[in-house]
Amino acid sequence: GMRFGPMDSDFCGENLKTISWKSYLLLHSAILRVVRQSGAFWFKASSYKDMATVKLFAPRVCKNMLKCIKDNTKCYLLEKSSTNFIHNALTDAAKSKTLETFTNIGSCREIGSVSAIVTGGQSVNGSLIGTDNC
Repeated sequence: GMRFGPMDSDFCGENLKTISWKSYLLLHSAILRVVRQSGAFWFKASSYKDMATVKLFAPRVCKNMLKCIKDNTKCYLLEKSSTNFIHNALTDAAKSKTLETFTNIGSCREIGSVSAIVTGGQSVNGSLIGTDNC
């Protein structure tokens, strides 16, 4: 099947052309953490309902992932955009695999959130759970 890499323009959209090398490396590291935790199915086109939907939802994930990595107090939108991406772009099988890994999706301060994985645990802070910071 058709394959694409972690920094394919389908993921980051047009933003990919304008990000710095430093930001590119941060995103690459975050994507590597996600793949290590959940598997490489992300790189198979068969994991997605269709590529038009991926192109619609993925650039927000990319943009918010970079914000979260740079400042782990700004991860709420990553959780929200990731949830939208998972529920709208993934097939049922890929969604199931994803939710096995991201057991606390939507809760950026908890272990098992997308934020916790992409920041290497730096966003986890139990004292902020349920506050405006997630």
